[in-house]
Amino acid sequence: MIAAGVTAIALLMGLLPKHSWAIFLSKENWELLIVATLQFSYWILALFQDNAFMDPGTRILGAGNFSVQIFGPCSGYEGMALVAVFLVGYLCIFRRSLRFPNVLILFPVGMAVIWLLNAVRIALLVWIGTNVSPEIALGGFHSQFGWMCFLLVAITIMTSAQRISFFAMAAPAPRSGNPDRLKVETNYVLVFLAPFIALMAAQILVRAASPYEHALYAIKVVAVAIGLYCFRHMYARMWNPPSSLSLLIGIASGLLWIATDSNSITEAPLGSWLAQLTPVAFVAWLIVRAIGSIFMVPIAEELAFRGYLYRVIISTRFEEVDFRTFSWVALIVSSVLFGFMHDRWLSAAFAGAVYALLMCRSGQISDAIAAHMVTNAVVFGWAVALHQWSLL
Repeated sequence: MIAAGVTAIALLMGLLPKHSWAIFLSKENWELLIVATLQFSYWILALFQDNAFMDPGTRILGAGNFSVQIFGPCSGYEGMALVAVFLVGYLCIFRRSLRFPNVLILFPVGMAVIWLLNAVRIALLVWIGTNVSPEIALGGFHSQFGWMCFLLVAITIMTSAQRISFFAMAAPAPRSGNPDRLKVETNYVLVFLAPFIALMAAQILVRAASPYEHALYAIKVVAVAIGLYCFRHMYARMWNPPSSLSLLIGIASGLLWIATDSNSITEAPLGSWLAQLTPVAFVAWLIVRAIGSIFMVPIAEELAFRGYLYRVIISTRFEEVDFRTFSWVALIVSSVLFGFMHDRWLSAAFAGAVYALLMCRSGQISDAIAAHMVTNAVVFGWAVALHQWSLL
């Protein structure tokens, strides 16, 4: 119920700016925050841009021939609200291992940090628009750097809260008498999250280069490969031959994903970009994309969402939770959050739930990974064969 409430709050925060009264709040009640953001962004920009200028009356910040206007949503309150929602969920899930009321300090600290990073984002946006490319500045960088900042703040909060004694409860004595047990537990967190963190960081970096992100897809493949290589021996122990059921479920999920593609009748930007490539470059890009879509992404996402998130919702000592353990809360929350990682969140959430059930049925995360791989292979094969690039 707690997790469902947090999800509802997150959705509400995303919908509020669309309503007239929420717009009124952003324009009137946040006036001081808007002015402070404008002033601080200008101060940062002026440190490395000699021709930086600011007009407080129109809230315009710029340098040379490039400028932007600071509106309510640019003030940083959306990021602050997102951090607050994240903290509510984090504190609820890990409440047994955290010190109250000490951890409540994370709210003002986290919100202040994300606001400062938002000002840095605006200053960098103007610098990129002036010195590099207005398209990149107003395209991918404008939105993706904000997500990069949120990811940085969220990871820092989780790491600090569990490691700093002021925030964390005293850890129980190691059951095995092994003094390195806590180190092993920390390594387990990295085992399941390192490839996904690498994927997210690379994805944000690539999308920040929009409209040139397609050409940089190899960065994501390399990033995940590095994360997997670091813990290759651990992954080898987890892998077992997948069941035939997981392969069949993967095929069915892929066909369902194809059937629910509402963009199939429109020409995707990816198709236009691919049409400009030479035959050799086209084939090379397809090979790299296949490696990423069919192998790297499924492994990274399943380790994070089924291997880590599903089990950590059940217990903070997630490495002791058997893969067969079933929990409705863990199933729903992990699947919904998995869905939010995709544009078609409902279809993705359903697929995530199916992968989790496969894992619970067999007790092997390799079944979830295999099903996800087959799903992506079916989708990728269909997209290439029929040039339905909206699927990619």
